[in-house]
Amino acid sequence: MKLLNDMLNIDNIKIWSLPKDQIGLCFENFSYTKDDCFLIGEYGRGATFEEALKDYARRISGKTLVSNGKDRKEIKILTVGN
Repeated sequence: MKLLNDMLNIDNIKIWSLPKDQIGLCFENFSYTKDDCFLIGEYGRGATFEEALKDYARRISGKTLVSNGKDRKEIKILTVGN
């Protein structure tokens, strides 16, 4: 899966379990997106790892990811197609 390989090359992915047998995931060091002057926590969710990954890709598509660390970094995510 090309999407999986591309996303795994950006940063480590943090995975956790959610209610109703769902999986949550996000980049470990880039879990916020920038919306004007606000930072919004984003994560993907799904019944499987691939579903959660696709959901996360959809949520961050075309947005700027912001790092969680004290040295702020930003990564612009290109629009992800289906």
